[in-house]
Amino acid sequence: MSIPTNLIKDSRAFNENRDCAVIAIAAATGLDYAKAHLAMSVKGRQTRTGSSVNMILGAIDYLGFEAVPVPFSEILKDYPPCYREVSKLTPRQVQKFPKAWVGKGDFIGITCNHALAICNGEVLDWSDGRRHQIKRLFRIQAKG
Repeated sequence: MSIPTNLIKDSRAFNENRDCAVIAIAAATGLDYAKAHLAMSVKGRQTRTGSSVNMILGAIDYLGFEAVPVPFSEILKDYPPCYREVSKLTPRQVQKFPKAWVGKGDFIGITCNHALAICNGEVLDWSDGRRHQIKRLFRIQAKG
C-alpha cells in the first residue's frame, strides 16, 4: 500500500493532516490534490480536520464524478471460494487478491474514520499493517 509521491508532496505543501479523504478522492478520480482539496473545502471540510461521508460524496459530485455503491459480493465473487462469504473486507484482502479488482474501476473504501482509494487492484493508502475494515465501497466514475 502506498500513496503516489505527488499526493504526499501536495498534502505537505498544503500543511495538511487528517486528509485521507482528499487523497482518496484525488487518487480515485485521477485529479490533482488541489482540486480534491478545494472540492472538500466547498463541501465543508476545514483544513487539518477529518471528513464525513456526506462531505466525501458531495465533493465527488462537485468534481463531476459519481460514487456508485458497490456490494462486496460484486467483488468477492472473483475471490477464491473460501473468501467469498466474508462479511468484512479489509485493505489486506484487496492486496492479497488484486486480480479480482483489475478492470472493475477505481474505488473509494470507507472505514470507521478513514477513507482509502483502490485503483487497478492497488490500495493507495498509508495504513499498511492496520486492521481497517471497509464498511462501504463506492465505484468512482465520470457522470454521464
